[in-house]
Amino acid sequence: MTSLLMGYRPLFINYLMIFACLFTMNAFGLSLKAEVDRNKISMGETFRLTVIADEIINDNIDFSQLTHQFNLVDTRRSSSRSIVNGEITASTRWTLILEPKESGNLVIPSFTVKSVFSQAIPISVTKTGSNKKVDTRDLDAFLQASIDKKSIYVQEQVLLTLKLFYSINLTSYHTDPLEIDDSIIEKVSENNLQTKIRGKNFNILELVYAIHPQASGSLVIPKQRWRLEKAGRSFRSFGRSANPYLYTQSDAIKIEVKPIPNKSTANQWLPSPGVTLKADWHHSKVNATVGEPLRLKLTLNATNLTAAQLPTINLPQTDDFTVYTAAPETNTKRSAQGVSSSKISQFSIIPKEAGRFEFPEIQLKWWNIRTDKEETITLDSETVIVASSQLSDDNPLPANPLPQQNLAGESITPEPKSLWLWQTFSGILLGICFLLCIQLYRMQGNPAPVKNSKKEEYTTSEKKILQQIKTASKSQQWQSLRKLIIEWGKLKTGNIDLHSLNELGKAYPELQLTLQQFDNHLYGNTLDNSWKADRLIDLLNNCESTEALSKGEVLKPLYQ
Repeated sequence: MTSLLMGYRPLFINYLMIFACLFTMNAFGLSLKAEVDRNKISMGETFRLTVIADEIINDNIDFSQLTHQFNLVDTRRSSSRSIVNGEITASTRWTLILEPKESGNLVIPSFTVKSVFSQAIPISVTKTGSNKKVDTRDLDAFLQASIDKKSIYVQEQVLLTLKLFYSINLTSYHTDPLEIDDSIIEKVSENNLQTKIRGKNFNILELVYAIHPQASGSLVIPKQRWRLEKAGRSFRSFGRSANPYLYTQSDAIKIEVKPIPNKSTANQWLPSPGVTLKADWHHSKVNATVGEPLRLKLTLNATNLTAAQLPTINLPQTDDFTVYTAAPETNTKRSAQGVSSSKISQFSIIPKEAGRFEFPEIQLKWWNIRTDKEETITLDSETVIVASSQLSDDNPLPANPLPQQNLAGESITPEPKSLWLWQTFSGILLGICFLLCIQLYRMQGNPAPVKNSKKEEYTTSEKKILQQIKTASKSQQWQSLRKLIIEWGKLKTGNIDLHSLNELGKAYPELQLTLQQFDNHLYGNTLDNSWKADRLIDLLNNCESTEALSKGEVLKPLYQ
């Protein structure tokens, strides 16, 4: 038996040597190395992990183990081969940008390629927002958030200011959407500034948002997290360049939102530092005529309130007048101080009969946030003197409503001679007006036949311009489309002074929303995906004709 084993001994040693050689070839033929650009970071920061194999590897490495403790921001792979002094060298490189999900002592696990393993790497992650004051001179970039008030009323404006301080060159930045529960949010300002902090120069990107909470209680503005991309060599070259990404975030902010106070008696809640209401009569109130409208414009201005918050003012109804109301016009201005809005309401007031009347006063209540009290704006009642549309013994033209007085305060009675001359002159004017009325009646009774040809020309022109509108829409020539729609509006309304889509929307309320969406699509800060060109074409085709050419010359519209 011993001799038998001695006989197989050389063969066993040979197999052992061959196995050792194969293992050595595998071990020394491939190496796998992992390294990081830093192993001590803070939450919100990123770091670079590089895994290198010294030959061309066609298979990918499984990095799924990393996702337990890290976010994979980016992953790239590259291969290279070179010949130096007849010696061939090759390598495969995986470059990953990682962001820790938690703080503490984390570990980059070992990876394997062809039964070869890389070494594990420990990573130390510290928390941010600790009680220790951070020296901003040690930071390349940081984000600050601040508000102008810590306690507000519901629907009152609060300004959120985000300031990004950075001392390095940045190529771009990405922000998460600003979302706050039960609030209306609008960006009102964006500025680029510069400052110096403890001898170090910083650029500042300042964004200001106006926030109007819609519910009382505790309101939390969440942390704002920005991803910044540094300038420098392209990340795609991989090389030995520094990590191109930098993360920074602000602290969360808590605001107390108070409910509407019980002392408020307003029909619509208006918390503002300043509200004004102005009345403008377009016609003299002392020379009104039965059946002819008086024009009244009310202009409401409010600071730190949106146009949607402004109330619609309705005039008091009386038995002496018929009141018609036009669609109000609204406007909103945005600045670093927030929003300021206005609403213009137009009224046509038609007297029903001759006489002297009192138009009731108009009141508006609002809450002054500076004095924390309710205030009332009152427009005094107006005296309206209405003459009859035709003079008669039963309905004469009203005389001067107030008797003239001399310097001593005594009433002065007009002389009979002056009164007789005035009556004679009025009679002559009345006769002239009567002759003119007869001539106008005759002209209306015999309309010129040229009206029909103008109507046919109008119909032909409308079809032609609608075809041009369809062509511009299909070729997506939006500026040309806008001009054609305005030309269509001039033709449709007979108003050559129409120059905007907003004016056209007032003439045709069924087009107003779609035209506003079109303007937002062209000139808004963000793309309005709700606007559809086909929808606009359908509305134009279905829009009823105003018969501007056939009727506009006979009777002017009541409310121009």
